[in-house]
Amino acid sequence: MIQVDPPAEPAAALDFIRLAYATRHSTDRRKRGGDFIAYDLGRGRLILTIGDASAKESQGQQIARILRRSFRTSSAASSPSRILDAMSDVFMEQAGLSAPSPTFAAVLVAKIDLVWGVLSYAAAGVEGGLVFGDRAPHVHLEATGPLLGIEQRPTFEERTMSFRPGDTLIAYTDGVTEAVAASGDGHFGSSGLVRSLRQIRPDGDLTIRALWEKIGQFTGRVYHDDATLAIVTTPLVRS
Repeated sequence: MIQVDPPAEPAAALDFIRLAYATRHSTDRRKRGGDFIAYDLGRGRLILTIGDASAKESQGQQIARILRRSFRTSSAASSPSRILDAMSDVFMEQAGLSAPSPTFAAVLVAKIDLVWGVLSYAAAGVEGGLVFGDRAPHVHLEATGPLLGIEQRPTFEERTMSFRPGDTLIAYTDGVTEAVAASGDGHFGSSGLVRSLRQIRPDGDLTIRALWEKIGQFTGRVYHDDATLAIVTTPLVRS
């Protein structure tokens, strides 16, 4: 079953996987509008994209729509690297950009194949996720190519790893990792995510609400940029 926390789109059913996502908007309206998230469900697989455009307000919202649409038109029969290639082409063309552009986007595309227990991904520009499970250590989904907008025809490496029952994919925009401490001293970072995951898991099921609560405690619930977070889990089957 797939479970989605609002705000979200209508979701279809997919056995043995759960997806939840939400955005916390910046307290500064001028810094809203660049985040986006979309997914495609197929038989035995989930493809997810999450990202952030450097533009904000109406331009950022427009670019986010362009990237969501390009993902949906390219996701059905493509690998993560090819999806990212297509998203880059559409981004440059429909946003009217030429490389190197001062307007750019950081994007993660991840595909989970439940039949084979494999996660494959490609990431433009920045680390966009973590895979966290019973095995150690956790895995950072690092950049495999440049930010969209920096090169006219970028290439993206595609990486794969196992993704088994009990594993969790945490995907996020930089509004999460760059969230500022309430004290003004330091950022949440991917280390904050790892620390929070380790604190939450022994106490019960990992939920997006529990993770947002940890981030909120760190930031005093003040966000200086839009922050989008997604959690994908394949629950352990208990006898």
